[in-house]
Amino acid sequence: MSSITAGPERVRPTTRFRLSARTRKIVLLTHIAAAGAWLCMDLVFGLLVVTALTAGALRASAAAASIASFTTWPLITVGLLTLATGVLLGVGSKYGLVRSWWVLVKLVAMTLSVFKPWGRVGARRAR
Repeated sequence: MSSITAGPERVRPTTRFRLSARTRKIVLLTHIAAAGAWLCMDLVFGLLVVTALTAGALRASAAAASIASFTTWPLITVGLLTLATGVLLGVGSKYGLVRSWWVLVKLVAMTLSVFKPWGRVGARRAR
């Protein structure tokens, strides 16, 4: 009797989510624009804080009113857009989302900076 042995089993590669070249370019452009807008908004926010701390009463109250209207939804919206496009780029690329330690640190820092002020806004409204 002879036994017939089959060759090694072929393992089918798992299909991963990949962005097409055109979609990746659009998402990358959106991510860069949103991150740039977020950086500029942070710079304006810093200038408003310095103005509120160093100016007279009238200018300080105007700066404080601008901070109140500026930091709620515009800043959170741009932060969420940056976070979403960054995660989409990480998942949809060959490098993965957390292949490097600095990407994980950046993801955690960005998540905390987006969701931490949101919790404070809800706490202020509840009072």
